[in-house]
This record gives sequence, structure tokens and C-alpha cells, in this order.
Amino acid sequence: MNKIESFPDKLLRGISDPKVIGEYGIVTAQLFQFSNDTRNDLFLEESINWEDDDGSLECLKNQKKKDSDQLQFKEGIAVLERNKIDELLRRFNIMTKLLSYERKAIEDNKYHGNLLMLKTLEKNVKVQLRASIANCVEKVIKSE
Repeated sequence: MNKIESFPDKLLRGISDPKVIGEYGIVTAQLFQFSNDTRNDLFLEESINWEDDDGSLECLKNQKKKDSDQLQFKEGIAVLERNKIDELLRRFNIMTKLLSYERKAIEDNKYHGNLLMLKTLEKNVKVQLRASIANCVEKVIKSE
């Protein structure tokens, strides 16, 4: 988690479901579910790609669903600004570390990482944090 290492200015989140893009093209909190509960620490994770170079975007654009030839992110890709995420970390991590991020490469994706949210948060706080993260979206790159 968030060791002393450099992170790029942008991070990417693939969009599979058209319902996460609301009226006027605004990304909703639904894009950030934090539903992966496979960790052995106090955090839930939400998969992202770090935009180290153009390959990160291409990796997401070409990612296929498991056991399928269908594209995973057929709706597009949300681009988030790390400085806005860092501002959330400063604002919400005053007493306890509620949010964080990490770089966690996986097979076939050296750009992979995770946004992290404390598991034990009350539902209403999780909703607020997810909406705050959605507000960090700079733009959506629609799929061709």
C-alpha cells in the first residue's frame, strides 16, 4: 500500500456497465463498488490501472472478459486525477486510514493497481467516499 514510490498523475478505471454513467455523462459512485473482499488486511479494493504511459490505456481498451473474446470495458474508461485522490486521502484520513492506493501488477497487466477502502466503514460513509472518488473523474474516454 502506498509505499514511498512514485505514482503517475492519472489513473484509469474501466467501465463495463452503461448505468454508471449518469445524466450529462457524469460518472456516478456506482463505478466504484469496492466489492473485492479477498484481501488479508483491513481493506476492500477497486481495480485500476496506473497511467504510466500510453500502454496503460491500450491495456484496458483491449482487456477481454474472463473465458471470453468480448471486451471487458465496452462502455469506456474513466480517467481520474491522482492529485484529487490525494486530496481525499488528506481530507478523510485524519484519524484513521480510510482510503489508500497501491500498485499491484497482475499477469498480463503491469499497470494494475487498486484503490483501497477500509472494510469496516458504515454503509453511508462508504457511499460518501465512493461519490467523492467519482468526483475525481476528469473525463471518460468512450469506446469506439
